[in-house]
Amino acid sequence: MKLKRLVIQGFKSFKDRTTIHFDEGITGIVGPNGCGKSNIVDALFWVMGEQSAKHLRGNSMKDVIFAGSSKYNPGSWAEVSLVLDNDTKKHIHIGQKVSSPSEIQLTRKLYRNGESEYRINDLPSRLKDIQEVFMDTGAGSKSYSIIAQGEINRLVQAKPEERRMMIEEVAGITKFKIRKRESLRKIDQTQANMSRLSDLKNEIEKNLKSLKSQSEKAEKARSLKEKIKKGELITNSHKVFDLLKRYKDGKNSVSEKKIEVTEKLKEKDILEIYLEEKKLLKEENVEKVELLQDEFNFYSKELASNESKLQGLIKLKEEKESLVERFEREKKLSESELEKRIKKKEEIELKLEELESIGEQDIDFEEEEERLSALMEGLEEKEEDLKVLESSLSDETQRLLLTDQKLFKNTSKIEELSKNLDDINKEVEEVEKRYLGFSTEVVEERKEVQGRKEELQLLESQEVESIKEIDDLEDKFKESKRVFNQASNKVIQEETMLKSLEDLRDSIEGSESGTSDFLNENKDHYQLFGNFVDCQEKYEKGVQVLLNDFLDTVISKNGETQEFCDWQKENHEKTLDIFMSSLEDSSASSDEFEQEVLERLKLAGYNSVKSLFDVISIPENLKTKLKGTMSGFYLVDSLNPSDFCETLKTLNFKRIVSVDGKILIKKFDGGKIINCNLSDTSNLLEQNNKIKNLEESLILSRQKFNSAEEALGKIEHNLNERREQQKSLSEKKQKVREEYRIQKSGLEIKLENHSFNSSRLNVLKERKQDFSQEKLGYIEGEETIRVEKEELEEKIETYKVKFEELEQEVQVERKSYEAHKEDFLRKKIEVDSFEEKLKAFKDQSEDLIEQIDTYKERIQSYESSFEESQEIIESLEEETKTLTVENKEKAEELSDKEELLGNFKDELADLLLEMEEKGKLVKSMSLRINKLEKDILEFETKSERFLLEEEEIVKNIFEKYKIDLRESVGRFLNLIEEDYEELNTLEDLFVETLEDGTEVQIEKESFEFQKRFPQEVKDWQVKFKNYKSQYNALGEINWQAIEDYNHQKIRFDFLKDQEDELNRSLVDLEAAIAQIDKKSKERFKEAFVEVNERFEKVFPIIFGGGESSLKITGGFDDPDAGIDIIARPPGKKMQNINLMSGGEKALTAVSLIFSIFLVKPSPFCLLDEVDAPLDDANVGRFNDLLRDMSSESQFILITHNKKTMELNDRLYGVTMQEPGISKTMSIQLQ
Repeated sequence: MKLKRLVIQGFKSFKDRTTIHFDEGITGIVGPNGCGKSNIVDALFWVMGEQSAKHLRGNSMKDVIFAGSSKYNPGSWAEVSLVLDNDTKKHIHIGQKVSSPSEIQLTRKLYRNGESEYRINDLPSRLKDIQEVFMDTGAGSKSYSIIAQGEINRLVQAKPEERRMMIEEVAGITKFKIRKRESLRKIDQTQANMSRLSDLKNEIEKNLKSLKSQSEKAEKARSLKEKIKKGELITNSHKVFDLLKRYKDGKNSVSEKKIEVTEKLKEKDILEIYLEEKKLLKEENVEKVELLQDEFNFYSKELASNESKLQGLIKLKEEKESLVERFEREKKLSESELEKRIKKKEEIELKLEELESIGEQDIDFEEEEERLSALMEGLEEKEEDLKVLESSLSDETQRLLLTDQKLFKNTSKIEELSKNLDDINKEVEEVEKRYLGFSTEVVEERKEVQGRKEELQLLESQEVESIKEIDDLEDKFKESKRVFNQASNKVIQEETMLKSLEDLRDSIEGSESGTSDFLNENKDHYQLFGNFVDCQEKYEKGVQVLLNDFLDTVISKNGETQEFCDWQKENHEKTLDIFMSSLEDSSASSDEFEQEVLERLKLAGYNSVKSLFDVISIPENLKTKLKGTMSGFYLVDSLNPSDFCETLKTLNFKRIVSVDGKILIKKFDGGKIINCNLSDTSNLLEQNNKIKNLEESLILSRQKFNSAEEALGKIEHNLNERREQQKSLSEKKQKVREEYRIQKSGLEIKLENHSFNSSRLNVLKERKQDFSQEKLGYIEGEETIRVEKEELEEKIETYKVKFEELEQEVQVERKSYEAHKEDFLRKKIEVDSFEEKLKAFKDQSEDLIEQIDTYKERIQSYESSFEESQEIIESLEEETKTLTVENKEKAEELSDKEELLGNFKDELADLLLEMEEKGKLVKSMSLRINKLEKDILEFETKSERFLLEEEEIVKNIFEKYKIDLRESVGRFLNLIEEDYEELNTLEDLFVETLEDGTEVQIEKESFEFQKRFPQEVKDWQVKFKNYKSQYNALGEINWQAIEDYNHQKIRFDFLKDQEDELNRSLVDLEAAIAQIDKKSKERFKEAFVEVNERFEKVFPIIFGGGESSLKITGGFDDPDAGIDIIARPPGKKMQNINLMSGGEKALTAVSLIFSIFLVKPSPFCLLDEVDAPLDDANVGRFNDLLRDMSSESQFILITHNKKTMELNDRLYGVTMQEPGISKTMSIQLQ
C-alpha cells in the first residue's frame, strides 16, 4: 500500500490547490529554509489522523488553516487528500461497508468554526476508520516510517517505553492492543450492565411478592364493584324518579300561574295607560305652574331690586348733602387764612423797600459780579469745549478700539463660516450619494415587498379556498364513512348470520346419533339430503312437511355406498338414515304417469297442483336418481281431509300436502291423513332458503361495501392530498409572510433612513445657504468696518490738534478770571452783613406769596365741588321719585300673579291625589304578578337545579355503566317526546368520536326501573355506603395486578437469562484478552529478536565498524517493559548513548530505522532532513543503504544535501514566489 499523490489546499502556507505525485523509488523535496517543505510532512501527519496541534507545530488545530498574507485574506478551511495504491488488497471500512478498493483516497477537512470532515473515497467516515487503514503497516502519524524535521534523534533519546511501541508496530500487535482496550472497555460496560441488571432483577423480585396479594385484592374489589353498581343504580334511579316527578308536577302548577299572570298583566296595562294619560295632564299643569312661578319669581326679584336701588339712592343723596356742608365749612376757614397771609405780606414788603433804599447808596457789586460772571462763563465755555473735545477724542479712540475688535471678530467668523461650509459641502456630497443609493434600493425593494404582499394575499386566498375544499371533503368523508360503516356493519351482520346458519346446518342437530359421526368422517362423499334441496319461499312449508322423512337422511354424492357399509360394520351400535336402493334409476314414476296424475288432480278441482320436482331445485344427477322414490309427491293450495274419501282415494299418488303444510295425505297401504304441526318438522329447508337469500344479499352487500370502501378510499386520498397541499400551502404562506415581514421591516428602515437622509439633506442645504448668506454679510460688513476705521483714525488726529489749541486758550482766560475774582471777593466781604438781612426778607415774602396762591386754589376747588354736588343731589331726587312710582305698579302686578299661581297649584294637587290612588292599585297588581312570577322563577330555578342534578346523575351513571337512567325512569313515568325535549340534552353523551373524526353511537346496556318502597331504597342506600366503605377500605386497587404479575414473572426470567448470557460474555472476553496477551507476547519477542539481529548487522555497516544491540529493560512477560539501545561506534567505549555526538545519534537512529525496515518494510517512509547532521562520508553510506532499501519501500526525502538530491528519482522544489504562499515544481531525474 504505497503513496500515489498528496493534494493540499488551504493548509498552512499552501493557499492554492497543490498536488504532489509519489512514484516508485525515492521522491525528493527541496527548497530554501522557510519555504514550506515541512508543511508537506505536517499535511501527511494531519491527513493520517494526527490530533495534537503541538505535533503539527501549532498552538491550536486552527493554526493549520492558511493564515493569510499581506496580499491575501486568511482562508476559511483547510483540506488535505492522500491517495494510496491498495496493492495488498487490504480491507477497510468505507461508510457502512467493508471493501478492498484498488485505490484509497483519505480526505480530512477543517473549518474555522472547528467543524471537521473525514472521508474515505468521498464517503463520510470516522477518524477511527482512517487510523485503521495504517494499522499494522508500519505507516502512520506516529510510526517509525515518518521522521519529522529535528526528530531523528527522537528514537535514540526516547524513553525505553516509547521505543517499545516501534517494536510492537513491527510485531503487528498494535491492533491487538487496540482490541484489548476495546475488550476491557466492553468488560467495564458489561460489569456495569450486570450491576444494573442485578439491581433491576432484585427490584422485580420484590415487586412479584406484592403483585400476588394485589391480584387477590383486585378480585375482592371486583365483587364489591358489582354490588356497588347495583346499589348505585337503585338509589340513583329513584333520585332521577323523584326529580322527574317533581319537575312534571311543578310544570302543571306553573301553567296555571302563568295564566293568572297574563290576566293580571292585562288589567295592569289598562291602569298604566290611564295613569300615562293622567301623567301627561300632570306634566302640562306642572309646566303651567312652573311658568307662573318663574314669572312670579321674576317680578319679585325685580321689585326687590328696585326697592334696594331706591334705598341706595336715598343713602347717596344724604351722603352728598353732608359733603356740601363740609365744603362750605372748609371754604370759610381757607378765606380767613388767606386774609391773614395778605396782611403779613404787605408788612414784609414795606421793610424790604426800606433796606433796598439803603443798599443803593453802597458799592455796585452787581456790575462786578456781572463782569466776573462773564469771565467765568467764558472760562467755563472754554473748559466745557475742552471737556467735550477730550470726551469726543476719548469716544473716538474707544470707537477705534471697538472697531478693531469688531474687525478681528468679523475675520474670525468668516474663517469659521468657511470651515463650516467646507464640512457641510462634504456631508452634503455623502448624504446625496447615500440618498441616491437609497432611492434606487427603495424603489427595487418596494417592488419586491409589493410582489411579496401580492403573493401572500394570493396564498391566503388559496388557503381559504383550500380550507373550504377540505371542509367539503371532510363532510363528504364523514358521509362516506357513515355509508361505509353501514355497509361494513351490514356485511358483518350478514356474514355472522350466514356463519351461524351454516354452523347450525352443519351441526346436524336432530339427526340420528351416528349421522354426525359418519358425516364428519366421510363428508367428501356424503351429505344430508336436505342440504341439496332448494325451493321458493311460498312452497317452503309444504315441501318441508312433504319431505320431512327424507331431509335428515344421508345421501351419497356419487351413488357409492361401500364406505357406509364398511363404517357400519365398525360402528354397528350407532344408527343413521341413508338412501340406499332409491339411488338407482327407476321407471316406476315416469313423466307420462306423473302428467296423468296432474291432469286428474286438476279435473278433481285442484287447479294449482304442482309436482314436487316442479317446485324444488336439486342437482340433476340426484334428481334422476330420486325420481323413482319421490314421484307421486304433490302440492296443492288447500286440502281438506274429506277430499281423501271422496276424490283422492281413486288417484295413484304417494303424498299430497297443502302449500301451507298444515294437511298431509299419505297413500301407501290404504291411506293416512295427518294434521301437521310445523314445529315438529325439520327446519332445514327454511335454513337453506335463509342461507341462499343471505348469500345473495351478502353478494350485494359486499358490492356496496366495496363501492363504499373504494369511494371512501378515494375521498380519503383526496382529503389527505388536500391536507398535504394545505400544510404545504400553510408552510409556504408562513415562509412568505416571514419574508414579507422581514422585507417590509427592512424597507421601513430604509424608508426611515431615506426620509432621514432627505430631511438631513434639506437641513444641510438650508444651513449651507444660511452660512453662505451669513458669510457674505460678514464679508460686506468687513469692508464697511475698514472704511469706518480709517475715518475714525483721521477724525482722532483732527481732535488732537484742536485739543492742544483750546487747552492754551483756557490757561490764558483762567489767569484773567482769577485776578478779577480776587478783587471782587475783597469788596464783597465788606457788604456781607447787609446782604444777609435783605435775603431773609425776600425769602419770607416769596414764601407768603406761595401760601396765598395755595389758599386761592383751595377756595376755588371747594366752590367747584359744591356746585357739582348740588347737581347730583337734584338728579337723585328726580330718580327717587320715578323709582317709587314703578315699585308701586310692580307690587300690584305681583299680587295678581300670586293669586293665579295658587289656583293652578290646587288643581295639580287634586290630580296627584287621584294618580296616587291608581298607582297603589297598580302596585298591588304588580306585587301579585311579582309573587306569581317569583313562584314561576323559583320553580324554573328549582327545575334547572332538578334538571342539572338529573343530568349529572344520568351522565355519571352512563359514563360508569353505559346505562341510560332517564330512558328507564321515563318509560315508568310514561314521559312523552315533548317531556324529553324539555330536559337537558344528552345527545353528545351517547356519541363517541373516533380518531378519524367519525361519530358512532355508543351501545347502551339495558336496565329496567322498578319502583321500590321508600324503606327498601333507604336500606339500599345503607348497603351502598357499606359496600363503598369496604371498597374504599381496600385502598388503591391495581386492576392489572394479575397481568402485571405474569408480565413481571416473564420479565424476571428474561433478565435472569440475560444475566447468565452476560456472565458467559464476560468469560469469553476475559479468555479473548488472555489469548491477545499471549499472542502479543509471542509476536513481540519474535519481532524484538529479529530487529536486534538486523540492528547488530546494520550498525557496523553505517559506522564502518563498532557494535550495537537492543536490550529489554524487563522481562518479555512485562507489558510495560522498555527497550534500551546499546551502541559503541568504532574505537569508542560509550557508557551512555546520550554522550554521542549529533551525527552519531542520527546514524544510530538511521541504523535502527533501516533495521526495522529490513524486518518489516513499511509501504512508504518519509524522512525530513534526516541527513542534516551527517558529514559527506556518512551521507554516502546513508544514500547507499537508502538506494538498496528503495526497492522494497517508497521513500520521500526532504533535504538540503546535494548528494542526497542526486539520489532521488523525482525531485520537487518548494518556493515562495509570493510572501507566505508556497508553490511546487517537479523534475524527473531518473
